[in-house]
Amino acid sequence: MNFELFITRHILGKSKENLSAPAIRIAIVSIALGLSVMILAISILTGFQQEIRNKVSGFAAHITITSYDFNKSLESTPVLMDQPFYPYLDTVEGIRNIQVFATKGGIIKTEDQMEGVIFKGVGFDYDWDILSKWLIDGRMPVFSTEKRSTEIAISSTIANKLEFKLGDDVRMYFVTEGQSQPRGRKYEIVGIYSSGLEDFDAHYIYGDIRQIQRLNNWTEDMVSGFEVMINDFDQVEIIGEDIKSRIGYHLKSETVKQSEEQIFSWLELQDINVVVIIILMVVVAGFSMISALLILILEKTNMIGILKA
Repeated sequence: MNFELFITRHILGKSKENLSAPAIRIAIVSIALGLSVMILAISILTGFQQEIRNKVSGFAAHITITSYDFNKSLESTPVLMDQPFYPYLDTVEGIRNIQVFATKGGIIKTEDQMEGVIFKGVGFDYDWDILSKWLIDGRMPVFSTEKRSTEIAISSTIANKLEFKLGDDVRMYFVTEGQSQPRGRKYEIVGIYSSGLEDFDAHYIYGDIRQIQRLNNWTEDMVSGFEVMINDFDQVEIIGEDIKSRIGYHLKSETVKQSEEQIFSWLELQDINVVVIIILMVVVAGFSMISALLILILEKTNMIGILKA
């Protein structure tokens, strides 16, 4: 017979003389509930943080390589695609993909509304996996080697605001340096996505990078920069330093934590909530254990004396 199990069953028995059993059961339930709340809180926060950073990385990429003149105005100095690290950087351990991109600010005009947007041009090497998960209608744009594609994917936020639907034509206007009149282009909506990040959904439109090259009077080997996608987000800073040593001094690399510093600082503040919850649950569980033990000791004084003897 298991001696410890025998004693435990005697203590938790339903005897009329055993007054501590209900208190012990209540203590066990409170401790189990506290542990459940702690595990649940940590799981929810960890999942929330991971989902947010995955979505931000889907828009901004894990690591971005651009010229030093690149800024938030979206009118960047072009970078040549002919670089020693492109496209061979994706062979480095931990790096999943490297892709070119170009951005340009534009205005969508309808009969009664106008909306400023960011046209993000991507190429054949773009990884559509993340954006495809957010797709709610249609498909992703398809590019042809023969001519520039006019297909675009817009967010549900823009579509609802401007009353667009799948298959509609969108008229966009761009201001090009050296020209007094804006240049208009017509695109076809083939996909509508929703990431849940309002700040990004309200601005980004995806299309063919050759459209931006033509608007900026760039050659086919000119882009705004390169985006690097990695396998493990926790390694983003280590891989970012490794990339800095590979690209030379004429280009700069920036991790998503640096480019979207406000968002990631806000995510780090969420850890305080978990710490507070854990402390409260530990205090409650601790008092429950102490009170149960005190009741048990006071009631089982005779048993303790016999066992000690």
